[in-house]
Order: sequence, then C-alpha cells, then structure tokens
Amino acid sequence: MREEAINWNNQGVAHFFKQEWEKARECYERALELDEQNPAVWNNLGLLAHQQKNFPQACAHFRRAFELEPKSNYLVNEANALAMQGDLNGAEANYLKALDLQDDYVPAFASLAKLYTHQGRSNEAIAAYQRLTEISQEQEYPFQLALLQIQQGEFDTALQLLYKLARNRESTEIWFQVGRAEFLAKNYGRAESAFKRALAENPDDKASRNFLAVNLLAMGRREEALKQYLFLLKFFPDDTDLLTDTAVVLCGMERFEEATTYLDRALTIQSDHQKALIYKDRIKQIQQS
Repeated sequence: MREEAINWNNQGVAHFFKQEWEKARECYERALELDEQNPAVWNNLGLLAHQQKNFPQACAHFRRAFELEPKSNYLVNEANALAMQGDLNGAEANYLKALDLQDDYVPAFASLAKLYTHQGRSNEAIAAYQRLTEISQEQEYPFQLALLQIQQGEFDTALQLLYKLARNRESTEIWFQVGRAEFLAKNYGRAESAFKRALAENPDDKASRNFLAVNLLAMGRREEALKQYLFLLKFFPDDTDLLTDTAVVLCGMERFEEATTYLDRALTIQSDHQKALIYKDRIKQIQQS
C-alpha cells in the first residue's frame, strides 16, 4: 500500500506542475487513503492549498507533515503561508526553528533575509545575507547584500561585492548598482564608466541612462546630460519626471523658453506635478525681474 501511495503522490506532483489543481488534489487524497502517515503527501497538499491562496489550510497541512517528520522545509513552508496571512512574527519563529534543526538551511536564511528587509531590519537582513554568501554559491545573495550595504552607506564594502559579481557576469543590473554606489560615494568618474557599461549591455535601460544624466550634471557637463534626457524622451515622451528634469537642465543653461515648453508638457499630463509647478513659477519670477 505504501508504494501505491507513493505512486499516487507522484502523479499528484505531475498534475501540480501542469497546474491541474483538482487532479492533483484527487491524487494526493487517494495517496492519503492508502497511507495517511506520509508527510510528503501532507506537505504537497499544503503547497496546493498555498497555490490556491488557502493559507490557513496550507498551514494545517504543513504542521501535520512536520508532526509526522520534523523537517526544516515543512517549517519554512508553513512560515511562508503565515507570512502571506500577515503573521510575520509567526513566520520568523518558524524560520528560526528551521535553522535550529538545520543551521545551514538556505531557504530559511533566504526567507529570513527577505522578511528582515521587508520589515526594515537592515542589520539583521545584512547578517542573514552574509551567512547566505558563506553557505551558497547563488549570486543573488551577495547582490542583495550589496544593495543593503548601499542603503546603509557602506559603499566600499558594497562595491567590493558588486565588482566581483560584475567580473563573473556582465549585467546591466549589476553595473547600474555599481554606478549608483560610486555616484553616492561621489566617485563620479567611476560612476560614469559603470553606467556606460550598463548601457553597453542594454542601451534602452531607463534607470542607467537617467542616472548617467544625473551623474553628468554632478560633473558640470550639462550639454551631455541634456542629450541623455532628450534620448530618453524619444522612448518615454509622456514621462512627467523626465520632462521636468529636462526643463531643470535647460533652466541651468538659462534656456528658459525651451524649459517652459517641457514644463507645460509635463503639467498638461499631470497638472499637480509639484516640481514642474515650482520651476514654472521660478521661470515666471526670473522673466518678471
């Protein structure tokens, strides 16, 4: 009977991955009729309930699986369902309990890191990601660690991680974050190089080109910054922030009539855009003085 139950469970998993939810449920229930002490089947029923957003039922199934076999993954699965219900304290307790059972269990650390990040507990999130970089080769973990370090103003340590990641894998996302960290550290020359590397990977990346323009402004290179904004507006002509930032650059160059046209375009799209309204008023005051 146990082998037959395993067979029904395997069929259920196959249906689950095909998103055939009811067929999966029927197979899992047949498996339990044959062997109700099988924790894997209870866990799979929990995953099915989670998929269908029945989180209380999912928790009940995961707890039953853990009662039958105390494994870390059952605790983490229940914790994820608790988190979806807003019970973040319960989720955290389960993640920590999973680590008591298995102190190098990557999914528990990864979930804790995300939870702490969500809660703004940056130091604890950093500690969790640091541990993940020790026990996993997944590049996402040092990347997320670097983002938190940038947030904390630890630019040098973040850049050490990011440059290492960039050497292993060329990526617009990685080079953008290198540029952002260098910019925030006021290393404008290195920031410019990083943003250009990001754009070499993806010339249409809005964030990298936007930050490149800001970086050029910090270096006093207004004409070059203006070219970047005008390039972006070809692709995002109704972006009120881009329209306004273009106007701001033109104001800095004392090209007030041109600036006004961009501000008018922005305010036509969004009449309460505060930055556009402020600069429209400033231009009016300058022209009246």
